[in-house]
Amino acid sequence: HSHTQVTGMTVVPTLVQREADRSREYQDDHGSCPFCDTIKKEMKSERKIFEDDHTAAFAPFASRFPFEVWIMPKRHVTSLTLLDADEKYSFASTLKKILTRLNSLGNPAYNFYLHIAPEGEDLHFHLELAPRLSKWAGFELGSDIIINIMPPKIAAEHYRG
Repeated sequence: HSHTQVTGMTVVPTLVQREADRSREYQDDHGSCPFCDTIKKEMKSERKIFEDDHTAAFAPFASRFPFEVWIMPKRHVTSLTLLDADEKYSFASTLKKILTRLNSLGNPAYNFYLHIAPEGEDLHFHLELAPRLSKWAGFELGSDIIINIMPPKIAAEHYRG
């Protein structure tokens, strides 16, 4: 059954804090946001799924899941609440397009995560969509090295339709 869970926590999830830390290191070394730079690069790659004036969607280079998608506002913002009305519409419309194409695979289960900057951090807000089309086995669970049998460029082709 479809459902959504919104969770408020008193701690920053390890994954989000690690992203914020790496983002800060990248910004210190390069003088720019790694996510802004990724958007520019991915919108020129075969992993590009969709873009408009406000939003970019792509299958990440090192996808952990078959048909994984990242959706990002093009403007550097740290939270969903900082998007203006046009950006919110664009973000929601992009998510709807992606989910419609994902559902053409037989309505698979999926999770998505909103990565919002921890207080005091400058992490570029984004959504990560993780379809649940495969299961991690002993290798993945024992090594924390993920094997994804779906090349991101093939996943992007599917979403572009």
